[in-house]
Amino acid sequence: MSEETLQATIIAIGKEFYPELIFVGSTNGINLSKLSPKDRAVLLKTLYEQGFVKGHEDLTIYLPNNEVLHIELKVGKNKQSKDQVSYQQKLENLGHTYYCLNDINDVFKTLNKHLGVKYCTKLLEAYNGNMSKEMIEQQYSL
Repeated sequence: MSEETLQATIIAIGKEFYPELIFVGSTNGINLSKLSPKDRAVLLKTLYEQGFVKGHEDLTIYLPNNEVLHIELKVGKNKQSKDQVSYQQKLENLGHTYYCLNDINDVFKTLNKHLGVKYCTKLLEAYNGNMSKEMIEQQYSL
């Protein structure tokens, strides 16, 4: 699975099972290789003028009570770029919560740790039928 597919899948599942949350995907992964060099330069200039930041995470999730999760997605053996590591350090220095994850389950386990059992139950019931609150707490270390 590509990082683009992973991001799109997480956002689709998130919007379905957590409609009260806000899931924002990054445009940093857009492939510009099909643009001519001139069109690419014009687009990048416009993006930077409008606040585009190298290293910005792939996914931002806005939770209740002013909590925001910043998530960088990686697949396979992919690692963060220097810009991504620098951006992560800046966010963490400001007190933000940042994760680098490579699996759909890890993303939703992380999300559910921040949200608690109420939300986790809703998602797992949709997939698994009838897990008890205790089973959910144990499986997701809540």
